[in-house]
Amino acid sequence: MLILKPQKLVILTPPGTQAEKIHNCLGDRKGAIVMAASGQTHWSHYHSNQIPDEYLHFRRAVIVRNPFTRALQLFDNYVKQWEEYGKKPKTFFEWVSNVKSYGWQASMTINEWVSDFTPIEPIQFEAAARDLKHKYGIRIKSPFSDYVNYKARWWPIGATAICEFRQHVMQDIDRYGYSTKAITWLEAKAIAGIHDV
Repeated sequence: MLILKPQKLVILTPPGTQAEKIHNCLGDRKGAIVMAASGQTHWSHYHSNQIPDEYLHFRRAVIVRNPFTRALQLFDNYVKQWEEYGKKPKTFFEWVSNVKSYGWQASMTINEWVSDFTPIEPIQFEAAARDLKHKYGIRIKSPFSDYVNYKARWWPIGATAICEFRQHVMQDIDRYGYSTKAITWLEAKAIAGIHDV
């Protein structure tokens, strides 16, 4: 979470949105506070959605992302972590097919993650510099890097898995403006259908 006091703005940064990059980009500005969540033992992360009471009156924004590229980010992070521990990670097909059974970071859609915070304004990951400038008067050079030709990584898992995932993230697709950017039902069936067994 990032709090920008001069703009009276709280920016929530869900998992899979490269939170560290937006925190690094805006966190050193005057009046900015980067808030991390921590557990009872040794872990911490940038994905807190618990807004401190003194900032509850601030406007709220959330970094949103095409659910298909967000899933790739979450999967790549998962693979990296498992490989660091010397364990064999699941395949992308296995991971996507079981995404709802994983911890909150992977299983929750952005819409579910921010469900307690309304109203909330989306800042599209893919157009963060534009959205921050137009909505809040904040100028930045976009710190994010995205997947080029992301759909090619999805086709091999087949139309059934893609369509089931799309159903899971449907609210993110509709609510945050990704209906023409996310993989469509028709695309999945026409292109990835050859991979279904």
